[in-house]
Amino acid sequence: MSNSRERNDRGQFVETITPAAVVDVLRRAETPVVTAKEVGEELGYTSEAARQKLLTLLDEGTVARRKVGGGAVVWWLTAESPPVSTAFDPDDPLFANPPTFASGVSDVSHNVDEYVADAVANNHDP
Repeated sequence: MSNSRERNDRGQFVETITPAAVVDVLRRAETPVVTAKEVGEELGYTSEAARQKLLTLLDEGTVARRKVGGGAVVWWLTAESPPVSTAFDPDDPLFANPPTFASGVSDVSHNVDEYVADAVANNHDP
Protein backbone atom coordinates (compact mmCIF):
# COMPACT_ATOMS: atom_id res chain seq x y z
CA MET A 1 0.00 0.00 0.00
CA SER A 2 1.25 3.45 -0.86
CA ASN A 3 1.75 6.15 1.75
CA SER A 4 0.20 8.82 -0.48
CA ARG A 5 -3.54 8.59 -0.98
CA GLU A 6 -5.13 9.18 -4.35
CA ARG A 7 -7.33 12.25 -4.80
CA ASN A 8 -10.14 12.83 -7.28
CA ASP A 9 -10.42 15.83 -9.63
CA ARG A 10 -11.95 17.92 -6.81
CA GLY A 11 -9.02 17.22 -4.50
CA GLN A 12 -10.99 14.87 -2.24
CA PHE A 13 -9.47 11.60 -1.11
CA VAL A 14 -10.62 8.63 -3.15
CA GLU A 15 -12.25 5.88 -1.12
CA THR A 16 -9.74 3.07 -0.77
CA ILE A 17 -11.76 0.43 1.06
CA THR A 18 -15.29 0.14 -0.24
CA PRO A 19 -18.14 -1.00 2.00
CA ALA A 20 -18.86 -3.79 -0.50
CA ALA A 21 -15.29 -5.10 -0.14
CA VAL A 22 -15.60 -5.23 3.65
CA VAL A 23 -18.99 -6.96 3.46
CA ASP A 24 -17.49 -9.45 1.01
CA VAL A 25 -14.69 -10.26 3.47
CA LEU A 26 -17.25 -10.94 6.21
CA ARG A 27 -19.32 -13.12 3.88
CA ARG A 28 -16.29 -15.20 2.85
CA ALA A 29 -14.91 -15.56 6.38
CA GLU A 30 -14.49 -19.11 7.62
CA THR A 31 -15.64 -18.02 11.10
CA PRO A 32 -18.86 -16.30 12.15
CA VAL A 33 -16.96 -13.24 13.41
CA VAL A 34 -13.85 -11.37 12.29
CA THR A 35 -11.56 -8.69 13.67
CA ALA A 36 -10.68 -5.40 11.99
CA LYS A 37 -7.13 -6.71 11.72
CA GLU A 38 -8.33 -9.73 9.72
CA VAL A 39 -10.39 -7.50 7.42
CA GLY A 40 -7.45 -5.16 6.89
CA GLU A 41 -5.08 -8.05 6.16
CA GLU A 42 -7.52 -9.58 3.69
CA LEU A 43 -7.88 -6.29 1.82
CA GLY A 44 -4.24 -5.22 2.10
CA TYR A 45 -4.88 -2.21 4.35
CA THR A 46 -4.27 -1.33 7.98
CA SER A 47 -6.55 -2.56 10.71
CA GLU A 48 -7.38 1.08 11.48
CA ALA A 49 -8.58 1.69 7.91
CA ALA A 50 -10.69 -1.46 8.13
CA ARG A 51 -12.03 -0.43 11.55
CA GLN A 52 -13.11 2.96 10.21
CA LYS A 53 -15.04 1.31 7.37
CA LEU A 54 -16.55 -1.20 9.82
CA LEU A 55 -17.71 1.71 12.01
CA THR A 56 -19.44 3.23 8.98
CA LEU A 57 -21.14 -0.10 8.29
CA LEU A 58 -22.10 -0.29 11.99
CA ASP A 59 -23.83 3.09 11.73
CA GLU A 60 -25.72 1.80 8.66
CA GLY A 61 -26.81 -1.35 10.52
CA THR A 62 -24.94 -3.65 8.14
CA VAL A 63 -22.60 -5.06 10.79
CA ALA A 64 -22.62 -5.48 14.55
CA ARG A 65 -19.75 -5.69 17.01
CA ARG A 66 -18.91 -6.92 20.46
CA LYS A 67 -15.93 -6.37 22.74
CA VAL A 68 -14.69 -9.78 23.81
CA GLY A 69 -11.95 -8.89 26.27
CA GLY A 70 -8.98 -6.62 26.54
CA GLY A 71 -9.08 -4.48 23.44
CA ALA A 72 -10.44 -7.23 21.19
CA VAL A 73 -13.56 -6.47 19.16
CA VAL A 74 -15.29 -8.90 16.83
CA TRP A 75 -17.56 -7.97 13.92
CA TRP A 76 -20.29 -9.84 12.04
CA LEU A 77 -22.95 -9.20 9.42
CA THR A 78 -26.44 -8.39 10.68
CA ALA A 79 -29.72 -9.56 9.22
CA GLU A 80 -29.97 -6.10 7.64
CA SER A 81 -26.76 -6.54 5.64
CA PRO A 82 -27.29 -5.98 1.94
CA PRO A 83 -27.72 -8.99 -0.30
CA VAL A 84 -24.84 -10.13 -2.45
CA SER A 85 -24.57 -7.64 -5.26
CA THR A 86 -24.32 -8.84 -8.81
CA ALA A 87 -24.29 -5.30 -10.14
CA PHE A 88 -21.74 -4.36 -12.75
CA ASP A 89 -18.99 -2.17 -11.30
CA PRO A 90 -17.45 -0.16 -14.16
CA ASP A 91 -14.53 0.81 -11.91
CA ASP A 92 -13.56 -2.82 -11.30
CA PRO A 93 -10.02 -3.23 -12.70
CA LEU A 94 -11.20 -6.27 -14.62
CA PHE A 95 -13.44 -4.00 -16.68
CA ALA A 96 -11.56 -0.70 -16.43
CA ASN A 97 -8.25 -2.21 -17.62
CA PRO A 98 -9.15 -5.37 -19.51
CA PRO A 99 -6.36 -7.51 -20.95
CA THR A 100 -5.84 -7.13 -24.68
CA PHE A 101 -4.47 -10.60 -25.33
CA ALA A 102 -2.12 -9.01 -27.86
CA SER A 103 0.94 -11.18 -28.36
CA GLY A 104 2.90 -8.66 -30.37
CA VAL A 105 2.61 -10.86 -33.46
CA SER A 106 -1.15 -10.97 -33.73
CA ASP A 107 -4.16 -10.04 -31.70
CA VAL A 108 -5.55 -13.32 -30.38
CA SER A 109 -8.64 -11.69 -28.87
CA HIS A 110 -10.54 -12.37 -32.08
CA ASN A 111 -10.02 -16.12 -31.86
CA VAL A 112 -9.82 -16.83 -28.14
CA ASP A 113 -12.37 -19.66 -28.38
CA GLU A 114 -10.15 -21.43 -30.90
CA TYR A 115 -7.08 -21.07 -28.67
CA VAL A 116 -8.99 -22.30 -25.63
CA ALA A 117 -10.37 -25.30 -27.54
CA ASP A 118 -6.84 -26.16 -28.74
CA ALA A 119 -5.48 -25.84 -25.20
CA VAL A 120 -8.20 -28.10 -23.83
CA ALA A 121 -7.52 -30.63 -26.61
CA ASN A 122 -3.80 -30.28 -25.82
CA ASN A 123 -3.02 -28.98 -29.33
CA HIS A 124 -0.23 -26.40 -29.39
CA ASP A 125 0.99 -23.94 -31.99
CA PRO A 126 4.38 -24.94 -33.39
